Amino acid sequence: MTTTTRVSPLQETTTGPTNTTDFASTDTTTTLTTTNEVTILTTTTVMTMTSTAFSVNLSRLTWDENGVTIAGAQNGESGQNLGRLYDPRDLIVDDENMYVSDTANQRLLKFVNHSTEGQSLLTGVRLYGIALNQKEQAIYFSQESGSNELIQRINKNGGDPSIVVPGGHFTRSYSLLAFEDSIYICDTSNHRVILWSNIDRNFTVVAGGNCVGSESDQLRAPEGIFVDENRNVYVADTLNHRIQLWKNGASNGITVAGTSNLGSGLNQLNSPRAVSAYSGTMFIADSGNNRTLKWNTGESTAAVLVGSGSGNNSNQLRNPTSLKFDSQGN
Repeated sequence: MTTTTRVSPLQETTTGPTNTTDFASTDTTTTLTTTNEVTILTTTTVMTMTSTAFSVNLSRLTWDENGVTIAGAQNGESGQNLGRLYDPRDLIVDDENMYVSDTANQRLLKFVNHSTEGQSLLTGVRLYGIALNQKEQAIYFSQESGSNELIQRINKNGGDPSIVVPGGHFTRSYSLLAFEDSIYICDTSNHRVILWSNIDRNFTVVAGGNCVGSESDQLRAPEGIFVDENRNVYVADTLNHRIQLWKNGASNGITVAGTSNLGSGLNQLNSPRAVSAYSGTMFIADSGNNRTLKWNTGESTAAVLVGSGSGNNSNQLRNPTSLKFDSQGN
C-alpha cells in the first residue's frame, strides 16, 4: 500500500491542561502526519528541535478509527504521477505543507495546503529519512550515493542540495533528527544511533553500537528514533520488537514497550518502525501488526490507536512505518 492517511481525534477522555512540548520534529506502506492531523506513513528523519504548542493533551485523546487518505491512491496502488506515491519512507509537516520522501520514485514531493497532487522539489535521488530544520528553512534528507550514504539539505521551496554529512559515516537511515548544531541519525544497518556534530564534523554513538544483539546495550536494525527536550533518545528497535529508552549519556537502554519476542498481543510488538513520546505517552508504528499504538509509559499494555488488520479500507493499515501529529492532535 502506498498512501498517506490522516486520522482525526474524537475527544479528550478527561479534562486536563494542553501540552506545550519541546521536541525534535521528525519518527513502508504509508500513513503520514500533517499539520492539524495525525498522518501515518505506512510504507517505513533529519529533525529540528522546535517548540510546539498542542491545543489538546495528546495523552487524553481518543481517535476516529477511520482515516482519510491525503496523499497517494485511495486503493494503495503505486504510480509515478504527482498524485501517486511508490514506497514512501518518511514525511514532515510544516504549517499547511507536507513533504514526502517518495523513495522508489526517487523524488521529494511537497503537498501544499492539503493538495492531493504534489510538487516535485528534487528528482533522481533515492532518499529515505527527511526532516525540517526550522532555523534554516531547509529540509535534510538521507540518500544513497553509490556505495555510500550521506545527508544533504535543500531549501524547503526547492533549489540545489548541498552535503551536510558526507558518506562513510552511516549505512541506511530511515530516521533523522536535526538540531541547530547536530543531527541524530538512526544508523539502521550498523545497529546504532549516532549524533553528528556540525561543529566538530564528527560523530559519537548515543545508543547501541555494541554489535547486533538484544542485550540492554545493543540494538537490532533500528528504524525509528525520537528525541525529547532532555535529549533522551527513544529507539524503535525494529528486529528486537521493542522500544528502548536511552537516557541522555546512558550506556544502556531501558525497554519501555514490547518484550523482545514478536507477537500481536497488546503487550507485544512486531517490527516497530517509528516512535514518538509526549507527556508520558508513547505512540508507536507497530508495522508487522499493521497498527499504531498508544502506550502510556510505565504500563505493561497498549491501546490500539489505528489499524484493524492489513488492507486498504479506511480503518486498516499495511506495514505503517512513521506517524506524526499536528497541533490539533490529528
